[in-house]
Formats: sequence, C-alpha cells, structure tokens
Amino acid sequence: AETFLNATRPHLTASEAIDPDLVATYLTAIRRAMSAGVGIRRSNVGLQSTIQVISAIHREVSTVWNGSVFNPLAPARSAAMVGLAIAQSALLRQESRGAHFRTDFPELNDSEWRRSIEVRLVAEGRLVTSVPTSNLYGAYEQATA
Repeated sequence: AETFLNATRPHLTASEAIDPDLVATYLTAIRRAMSAGVGIRRSNVGLQSTIQVISAIHREVSTVWNGSVFNPLAPARSAAMVGLAIAQSALLRQESRGAHFRTDFPELNDSEWRRSIEVRLVAEGRLVTSVPTSNLYGAYEQATA
C-alpha cells in the first residue's frame, strides 16, 4: 500500500493523452491492494490500508476522467469504485461470515449482521455505504416459510 502511495507517477492532466502504462499501473495497484487487504483473511488495518490506496487512485483518476466510458481511464475508475465498495462494506461488517474471516471479529454474529450492506453512488460520484436498520433476511425467511 505504501509503495503505491509514495511512488512517483506522471501528473495527470486533462489536456494530455493518457499513457496506457499508467492505466496498467493503476489496475495492478488496485489488484495488489485488494489481494493484500480484502482477501479471505481480513483485518481493520488491512481494510483501511486498501481503502487508502484505492481512494488515492480514485482521486487521481477522477481529476481528469471526463465521464465517458471510452476514456482510457474508465477501467481504472471502475475498478477503483468496485474495490472501494467491497473494501468499505467489508470494513463495516464486524464479524466473520462464510469464507471471509475477520481476524479482529472472528465470530459469526447473526443478531447484528445477518443483513445486506447497501452501497450507492451519489451525484458527486462518491460511494455511500450503509447498513439497513432492519434485518432483511429475517423478513424474507418469515415471508417464505
């Protein structure tokens, strides 16, 4: 994580052509951050580190991304947004569930976490992650039982 954040990269400007190697650098950094911090074994520290790296990439890319899916930076922006949605949701979920193990929350906690986490993209291009107050699974199980 620190390697990417401290690395020297060309400064992005909207008026210049985007170097495909720079896009590849972003995608590689996102892949590495996700593998390191959002794998099967997770912790607060690893998730925070991943969010920090991917947020930095998202900020850099967003400074020159023009909103077009044809922009060369679109794959890096999309990967950053999906990575952030996953990492932020994993950070909110303070339990171990299924194959994902939180080293700082090793127990399953159905009473608090048997529910979905919602992620929305708001008008400014920010992701908003929230936990519904109702237990959606419980309502579904009761309706189908």
